[in-house]
Amino acid sequence: MKQFQHLLKKVRFSIYLFFTYIGLFNLYPELVQAKVAHQAVSFWAPNSTIRFDDRFSVYLELQFRAADFAKQWLQFQARTALNYHLNSNVMFSLGYVFTETWPYGEFPAATKFPEHRLWEQAQITHTMDRVVFQHRGRLEQRFIANMKKK
Repeated sequence: MKQFQHLLKKVRFSIYLFFTYIGLFNLYPELVQAKVAHQAVSFWAPNSTIRFDDRFSVYLELQFRAADFAKQWLQFQARTALNYHLNSNVMFSLGYVFTETWPYGEFPAATKFPEHRLWEQAQITHTMDRVVFQHRGRLEQRFIANMKKK
């Protein structure tokens, strides 16, 4: 019973933080971007993790992003990483992403452009009762192409 009460306190606190966060944006609308674009966007993202042994694996992911039910391409991403599994709860990743972005929507970029990213990630998994939680922190260094109009 004590574990349930402790969990209930954490849930209440999380709900309080969530509504405080939402409330700030309602009280201070200038914190939110003024221009809004309404569009139907879809994401397709097949991914796979290939484990070599107890410590190392490789992550592979492709992302296809499109608007208006795949009539207009938005972005393509190819992401890969080398993962190091410290133990069953902690994993570190070092990766690379190639991104191609097309002009789209109500506020389009000047032209299609490529982007390269290096990224590092730490991921921690833990269980509370029967619920599994996964936390990750990711750093990305972005190298965006010069977007001069052609």
